[in-house]
Amino acid sequence: MGIVTFGGLKNLEFINQYYDGGLGSRGSGPGPNYGLQFMANAQTIVSASKGGSGNFIGNPGGYPVMFFQTGTNVTMTATNGIQTALWFYYSALQAGKATVYSGPNGTGTILASVSLPPNNSGCTTYKLCVWSAVGVPLSATAGSISFAGIPDYLAIGTAHLGYAIPTSMVLASSQNPSSLWAVT
Repeated sequence: MGIVTFGGLKNLEFINQYYDGGLGSRGSGPGPNYGLQFMANAQTIVSASKGGSGNFIGNPGGYPVMFFQTGTNVTMTATNGIQTALWFYYSALQAGKATVYSGPNGTGTILASVSLPPNNSGCTTYKLCVWSAVGVPLSATAGSISFAGIPDYLAIGTAHLGYAIPTSMVLASSQNPSSLWAVT
């Protein structure tokens, strides 16, 4: 499917159709055509350390990150579906949640629900300085993923859609008991 870095988008730019081969709200693009659609409130922000207004540092790859200033969540829909697995980085000041659905726009069967606990401590100059990796193996095709939390308190870094989860990553499961997965 693709690796979504949010690179190529400007500070405080709405993602719009950028990852569907179109443009972001400030004219960035055309972006890669991954068949991804984002809710209207999905924005990118560049770290202040790189000339933007973001209060974060240390995100993997040094790219802009996705966040939302309004609403309670932001959803990414994969029009062609996501198979195998997905994994992403996040940073949170307040608890959040990632929910993977079988259908578009946060509809259909819930395939996985992962808590995103606050993970920032010891940050001094920047409020978000710790980035945690979350991997979600998929046993069915995912149609969308929703990231929920308090606006401006949850940031999503690079997302890998349809790629195997690295062997050094901790897997998350919302099922109790969960099934054992062998990752290679």
